Amino acid sequence: IANAGSDQIVAASNLSGANITLNGAASNAPDGDLITYSWTWTGGSAIGVTPTVSMGIGTTTVTLVVNDGKVNSAPDTVNIVVNPAVVSVDIDPETLNVPSSGRWITAYVDFGNFDYTGLLTSDVTLAEDVHGSAEVVASVIEVSTNSAYDLSFKFDRSDLADTLGLVSGDDKIVTLVLEDSGGAFIGNDSIRAIYR
Repeated sequence: IANAGSDQIVAASNLSGANITLNGAASNAPDGDLITYSWTWTGGSAIGVTPTVSMGIGTTTVTLVVNDGKVNSAPDTVNIVVNPAVVSVDIDPETLNVPSSGRWITAYVDFGNFDYTGLLTSDVTLAEDVHGSAEVVASVIEVSTNSAYDLSFKFDRSDLADTLGLVSGDDKIVTLVLEDSGGAFIGNDSIRAIYR
């Protein structure tokens, strides 16, 4: 009898997703025979009672079949949900004076325990959060280390203002979302756009 364990919901721990330990320990053979464990999912497989495997962002359904040397069990499944890691983002300036001649918008990021090794500058974008839907407004111009944060990302201020339509009108608060193209991490901060 295969028992693939309980569904798991975790946050990504690296750019590939997360390392997940599957657990088939509750599987058994009623006659006491030793059993082997075979795990499969789209794009991957593993063997053993509690293998540790890498899962990407999103929901993956994993199937377990056990065998007592004579017959396979009926399959049992478990759902593994890997959500983006939430990182701390501080966007500077906090107030954007649209007509001014400043050059950069900088996003300072504290990744916490998230392993961003291998992150490519071109993978990171800044998006406007509108009713839970993010639309890209700027791509990274430059990335660097920072003493108070893990990394800082610079975006072209005029490109961002143009894309957001910040050319005239009333002052407004804009929530900007920093994320990578693979969806492994996400963070946001708000800035006030003024026209002075």
